[in-house]
Amino acid sequence: MAEIESFDGKKNDLGCIGCDIESGKADFSGIIIKTKHFILGQDYETPIPGFFIINSRRHVASILDFSNEEMKEFTELLFRTRKAMKDVLGVREVAVFQNEVSGNSHFHAWILPKAEWMGGKIEAKPLNSILDYAKQNLRTKENLKKVEEALKKMRKCMEK
Repeated sequence: MAEIESFDGKKNDLGCIGCDIESGKADFSGIIIKTKHFILGQDYETPIPGFFIINSRRHVASILDFSNEEMKEFTELLFRTRKAMKDVLGVREVAVFQNEVSGNSHFHAWILPKAEWMGGKIEAKPLNSILDYAKQNLRTKENLKKVEEALKKMRKCMEK
């Protein structure tokens, strides 16, 4: 267990973040929608408006562990999320990351919107710099309001 601070400043002692969000142990206001197999929400730690994560509700490590039903639902949810990001939030470009080698054994896929302050291409290696910068500099009242506005818009769109 480790104390982890959510994007909105709540501190929680968590083990597996994915499992703790699923069980409700993580005090987390960033959930957009729960489907049968997945949870779509704001990145738990990083206050970038429109930075969403799709977590599996079942504790699996890899997309290779998905059932056919999970694979179909994941693909549809990823498409719907990206479409909503474009239509509702005006996000023109994203980077999608899924990492099986970081030691985190709970499947999740990041959908990171491209922002001007990030510079050129978003690639795996400088991604940590982007996330660290956001955690250290974007926990402002003004930016957290933007995160909340993006969450509200996405909830409304995705609940349809």
